[in-house]
Amino acid sequence: MSYTILSTAVITIILALFILVLASKAKGKLFGITLIGAVIWGLSLNLIYNEEGVYIVSNILGLNTLYLIRIAFWGAIITVTGLVLFERVYLRKKIWNPIIYWFIILILGYIFIFTPAIVKDVVVIGINQYKFEYGNFYLLYGIAYLSLFLNAYIRILQRFFTTRKKIEKLQLRFFVIGISLSFWIGLFTNLIYPLIFGSSDLSKFGPLGMVFVGIFTTYAIFKHHLFNIKMILSEILLGIMGIILFIYIFLSNSFYEFAVSVIFFIIFVILAYNLFKELLAGIQREKELDISNKKLLETIESKDLFLRMTSHQLRTPLTSLNGFLSLILEQWQGKYKMNEYTKNDIVKVYINTQRLVELVNDVLSLNAIRANRFGVVTRPNIDIREELNYLIQDNKHILDHFNTKVIMKTIGESFLANIDNVRMKSVFQNLLSNAIYYGKNKVWITLIDEGDRLRIRFRDNGNGVDVRVKDKIFHPGFRAGGVDDRNPNGSGFGLFISKTIVELHHGTLKFKNSGIDKGALFEIKLPKHPPIDKYVN
Repeated sequence: MSYTILSTAVITIILALFILVLASKAKGKLFGITLIGAVIWGLSLNLIYNEEGVYIVSNILGLNTLYLIRIAFWGAIITVTGLVLFERVYLRKKIWNPIIYWFIILILGYIFIFTPAIVKDVVVIGINQYKFEYGNFYLLYGIAYLSLFLNAYIRILQRFFTTRKKIEKLQLRFFVIGISLSFWIGLFTNLIYPLIFGSSDLSKFGPLGMVFVGIFTTYAIFKHHLFNIKMILSEILLGIMGIILFIYIFLSNSFYEFAVSVIFFIIFVILAYNLFKELLAGIQREKELDISNKKLLETIESKDLFLRMTSHQLRTPLTSLNGFLSLILEQWQGKYKMNEYTKNDIVKVYINTQRLVELVNDVLSLNAIRANRFGVVTRPNIDIREELNYLIQDNKHILDHFNTKVIMKTIGESFLANIDNVRMKSVFQNLLSNAIYYGKNKVWITLIDEGDRLRIRFRDNGNGVDVRVKDKIFHPGFRAGGVDDRNPNGSGFGLFISKTIVELHHGTLKFKNSGIDKGALFEIKLPKHPPIDKYVN
């Protein structure tokens, strides 16, 4: 296949892709600068390396080969400039006014085309064979080209490997493959090979590598909606490419070119048919997905509304009941005279009411976390030591019922921290409840002042947790084996929610365990002045 046919096909694909990206958002339009550069680069070499092109340039346009070579180098630098601009906009970075970039491109055009800075001269050594004499700034040009390309290429690669968005990863996968193949081919043929071997024999093949950008980017547009281009424009592109390839059949100058054009057209029709089928199937899938998403959102909203209403209806009477039971237990020997048996029954009701309150709070918190509506509101200078003392006092009836003693120890002087005391109280309550229910008869709470942070430990003397499942205890809904005897009503959400709250305070909650029958130790590391964004739930 002749170079002319190959380069013309590549230019056609790039032009069609350029028309397509013009309809995209800002980031797609900026990628169009790369495509403009590729067309200038490829078209210049296309005119140089065929006899009809040389005739048109020299006799009709009045240009010589030297100017075309210089224009080709200018087009090559435009490709990497466009890639850099695209990368910055795609990654949401600030750029100058686009007019400034166009001004720079035009200045570079003057330097490249009308001065011997990059290419001094071109010597004709045969039919469509040339030898370039490079200028004093050719090496600087190579360094600039490589630096611009690597800067954009590496950042796009980083985005591809770090993004968690599935659709973006699919889009970037094909785009990265395309620019990788295209630009590395161009670097080798037009920069590395001439610098090493002092020959420009491969230079004409540099623009042909841009076909990979065209193919893979177009596929990403068709298949994964790269640049957010509408489906109808993809169909237009197929039509334009088909018409152009069909016309080429009748412009053939020989049977060889005619046969090649027909083969190209047949291959295109087969590919276009399959792509069109995929487009229609994609549209149908999108419609079905939209309907499913709407139904899912309605279900989630209904569930959230039900949970909020139910929790409000439950929490109000439960809180009142809990307070009244606590009052009775405070005065069980005074105003409410009762024997030990009656008192123990009241304690059991109180404990179960407390569990119900915690369960309702856990369900609401878990729902808020999964809906991304869960946050903390910090208050300054909360005394953690006082909070823990209040916690022990609030649980005295439960501690008495389980015959459990709390041993609290403080190390240091300052225990003030900026925290959401309501949220953090639920963390402390959860850890203390676990120590009471799953321990035997002792709980150790240790509060340590470490300068700019606090360390809070809850340790019990129970059976501990099997080391084989220690990594699962913070998973929502997980409950270790054998715990139902002590706390059959546990939800399994408490530790997951507690860990979330601590992490929102930029702290850590970790579980430490020496093994079965050696107790469990939970340790909180909490900064005194966390850089927290404030939310209202």
